[in-house]
Amino acid sequence: MDRNELLTRFSLQRPAPAHRLAIAGLNPAAVLVPVVERHDGLHLLLTRRSARLRHHAGQISFPGGRQDPDDQDLIATALRETREELGIPSHLVQVIGTLN
Repeated sequence: MDRNELLTRFSLQRPAPAHRLAIAGLNPAAVLVPVVERHDGLHLLLTRRSARLRHHAGQISFPGGRQDPDDQDLIATALRETREELGIPSHLVQVIGTLN
């Protein structure tokens, strides 16, 4: 599956504005769905949460978390969390689309 097919198949779009999420009583948060291109095709990059965490211990997840006040938008949140959790700097990530 190539990038164009990913965009089409999953109907990627703009994220909901953070203020709409807050009004609905939800905490604004975002995750990155890292698709890594390797010689044998596209792969999803997942993380395993530490067994020592109080919440969601040991779960498999995408990198991400709550929006910080300094985050420009939810894409910035996902990129910051990816850097913090996986050490992948934002300049190495190409955002090709978003999901609600």
